[in-house]
Amino acid sequence: MTVDGERSAAGLLGRRLSGVRYLVPAGASAAGEVEEGPVQEVAHGVVFAFEDGHVLFAQWQMDGEDEFLLLGSGDGGLLVDAVEVGELPEWRPLLGRKIVRVGTARHVPWEGRPLVLWALRIEFEGDLSVVVALGEIRQGVAAYLPTSVVVLFDADQARAYVVPSSETSAWGE
Repeated sequence: MTVDGERSAAGLLGRRLSGVRYLVPAGASAAGEVEEGPVQEVAHGVVFAFEDGHVLFAQWQMDGEDEFLLLGSGDGGLLVDAVEVGELPEWRPLLGRKIVRVGTARHVPWEGRPLVLWALRIEFEGDLSVVVALGEIRQGVAAYLPTSVVVLFDADQARAYVVPSSETSAWGE
């Protein structure tokens, strides 16, 4: 498993997305519970599959008091189930597209703690993008809650989503 977010993100350049799964609590059948729209809330994280066989997960993680977005190779762990969501209208246009840029956003979860990853941006050919960040949906928009994940398909919403502990929005650098 890779824990270096920047290296994991940079390794996506040039790959083509072939599938997407959301990580949900083990035993949950959340496939029908995913609400379509430009912001989606996910319990644990997202698994990206690529045409070359590579698989990357982005999931909520806690280490002591630090909560962050963990990037790694594989399906994200044994305590969660992966629900296929690639056929959702928001994901369908991204399938088969090549990744042309990636970005990350970091934050300091607690005073005196190191910077940790809280958001990942993936940009695809054709001016399409998706951002995976710590958060939840409140009144239709992303709001910070580090124990779940939001998926943002709208670049303006990703740029507007900020948390006090970060110098950048979820859109990142």
